[in-house]
Amino acid sequence: MDADTLSWLATPPRELPTVVAACVLAIAFCFGALWGSFLNVVIARVPRRISVVTPRSRCPKCEKQIAAYDNVPILSWVILRARCRNCGVAISARYPFVEFLGGLSCAAAVARFGLTVAALELTVFILVLIAISFIDLDTFTVPISLVVALGVTGLGFGVVRFLMGPEANGGVAGSVVVDRLIGGVGSGLMLSAVVVTATAVLRRVKGKDGQPRVGPDDTAMGWGDPMIIAGIGANLGWQLMPLTLFLASVAGSVVGLALKFSGKLKNRGPISEDDPWIPPDDAVPFGPFLALGGLLAAFFGDAFHERVLPLLGFGPGGLFS
Repeated sequence: MDADTLSWLATPPRELPTVVAACVLAIAFCFGALWGSFLNVVIARVPRRISVVTPRSRCPKCEKQIAAYDNVPILSWVILRARCRNCGVAISARYPFVEFLGGLSCAAAVARFGLTVAALELTVFILVLIAISFIDLDTFTVPISLVVALGVTGLGFGVVRFLMGPEANGGVAGSVVVDRLIGGVGSGLMLSAVVVTATAVLRRVKGKDGQPRVGPDDTAMGWGDPMIIAGIGANLGWQLMPLTLFLASVAGSVVGLALKFSGKLKNRGPISEDDPWIPPDDAVPFGPFLALGGLLAAFFGDAFHERVLPLLGFGPGGLFS
């Protein structure tokens, strides 16, 4: 491709003619929705340690293999009226929702960066966080394979963009790779320290029944949470980690309190037929909120640092700068 073609591909859709921009975003959405369909497989199979490649998708009730024409993201669910074509069992709305999130993720990344390596990196970052979040919601566990993938892709894309050179579209300076490495290691160690400290405190605090709030074999938070924040740090760099943790904590507190007062966190059953473990009352997985904080920081972190912090007296032009 010549330089003019590459320049056009790297142009954000907002700077393109309306019709062209709409086509670019529609293609990006479809591409992302296809990966969203694959995410449904990942979410269902990774916790059970089943291959995400084979066998092909089947109905969980009748086990009939799903035909390709019944596996079109979002549309198939609508056309089939949310039921299996063979046995009629209901198909959860989560499937098209995850596919929609996949499409939205890719479209949002392209809308910001155009058809560039930066957009691909952001899309991968969001897709992996979506998979981690839904698995954590279902099982209260975080697959090590996915958090490792989150960190490796973050550092890997950083190296690729560094090799492109800071002058290239989507290229970055070597300091960005260092920032990501520090962000990954530093944020992971910091949240690990929080887990250890909070666990020690809660083991000394007794509840209404006179028993410690955290048992000898339990922790205040799962160890998967430090791994998630380490993976996010490896993508965003250390500068955006305070904002990520702040947003995650606020969102987690608001949603957690709302669910607690609604009574929906009481008397829950086992995680699944294969796992008899019952979540403690009022327990909410923190992974999805870390993911939300990371996504908000990825899209709006730079604007927050440039516009909000100075208003609060920090950063360039602030009272404390």
